[in-house]
Amino acid sequence: MSASENIYQNKSVIFVKQPKGFPVAGEHLAVKNGTREVNLKEGELLLRNLFVSVDPYLRGRMDGLKDSYVPSYEPGLPFDSYGVSEVVESKNDKFPVGSVVIGSTGWENYTV
Repeated sequence: MSASENIYQNKSVIFVKQPKGFPVAGEHLAVKNGTREVNLKEGELLLRNLFVSVDPYLRGRMDGLKDSYVPSYEPGLPFDSYGVSEVVESKNDKFPVGSVVIGSTGWENYTV
């Protein structure tokens, strides 16, 4: 198996469905344990997420609004927000392994 075809243990927070009031763990969002097979394409990075932001705008993304400045969460997919991550694998010369980056990332251990 080559370095870019690894399988990683990946825990993530999944959006389940839109809440009517306060979100309830297990009903509107859930923790999913699984694996992630990684085969990077040219220009891609595998990130190990270190921190993710928990901000008030995330609640609005759960409502399914179409006219928002950020897209709504889709059921079955991980939450995402801004975060700090470490490059674990890289097929991008601008971001060598070990680099620390910031940007939009999933609420999961590893994001491509």
